[in-house]
Amino acid sequence: MEQHREASQKRRLYTQFEEPNKLNINEIYERFSCRCFKCGIDLSDDLSGDAPQKVGNLDHTLPVYYLWPLTTNNATLLCRDHNGEKAEKWPVAFYTDQELRRLSALTGIDYRLMIGDPAFNPDALNWLKNPSFIETLFEKFARYPNELLRLRNRILERTGFDFLDTTARISPDWRKAADALR
Repeated sequence: MEQHREASQKRRLYTQFEEPNKLNINEIYERFSCRCFKCGIDLSDDLSGDAPQKVGNLDHTLPVYYLWPLTTNNATLLCRDHNGEKAEKWPVAFYTDQELRRLSALTGIDYRLMIGDPAFNPDALNWLKNPSFIETLFEKFARYPNELLRLRNRILERTGFDFLDTTARISPDWRKAADALR
């Protein structure tokens, strides 16, 4: 039960970097002809169901793990099996080169970005430069701070940017705790 809560908190943390109302589900289904991009299975029945079922077949083309939001242009329609297999993977680690080229054409995401090394969303990194945003994150995730600390460590290791080096009014003990998790 606790593991499920932590996974839920992780998802909530990552969605703090998304802007609401940037997702047009019907447009995504139309773009992918109501078919799983990977296997081609027909997903048109989803459109008659509830919204949660529709969203369950939408994958972050550029993963939320790297703080990319789920938007109309950053969504790929995948069946549940392929969506589960793709989870947190950078596009080049899941799709063939031909699929990446087609996906670039469908989504407008630069092919070179998808075939390169995983990269954090630069907009999200800019948000993490805002001390009040950092303070809000620590307040919202006070019950599960380790997800936030692990995110700090992943960003620091990959980019050299430490969002705990801000003028945010948070305890320096959080940096010590994050360092202990490394």
